[in-house]
Amino acid sequence: VWKGRYKIDNDKLGMFTRELSEEERARLEKLLRRMEFADQRKTTLYRALETLINIQADYLLSGEPGRRRPLSQRTVAKNLGVDPSVLNRLVSNKSVQMPWGTEVPMGVLLPSSKTVGRERLYHLACGSPAASDEDLAAEFEKNYGIKLSRRSIAQYRKELGLGARGRRDN
Repeated sequence: VWKGRYKIDNDKLGMFTRELSEEERARLEKLLRRMEFADQRKTTLYRALETLINIQADYLLSGEPGRRRPLSQRTVAKNLGVDPSVLNRLVSNKSVQMPWGTEVPMGVLLPSSKTVGRERLYHLACGSPAASDEDLAAEFEKNYGIKLSRRSIAQYRKELGLGARGRRDN
């Protein structure tokens, strides 16, 4: 009955259903609609995973959180041609096993820009603990090509519990 991977071969289905009663045909059509919906959902999940794997390949190969790329559910949904709410429901309560063996929520592969920035700053700040906010901002821009203000650096440090190192000149 199934033709290809995602579609029902209606010609073959018609041959099987000719001898069915109306009630049996209605039940079969209802079942087929449910199967198509499940298949469509499964396909969207696989496509989402494939997209996430391609975008987060550096992170998945290295295992370094600082190598994750910022990615919104809205962007992935647009690439998949689905509504963001569909992707949100699809990702909710799902987990993936990482190449290094740990199981994490699927949302780990959809970090915000702020989350990625904090992780990268944490790595830089741990590498040079005496660096000022201005020094870290310059290093951040040099390493990642992203300009962060001194205030953003100070806020990220506070959120990470690293304490303030740089002070504003009065």
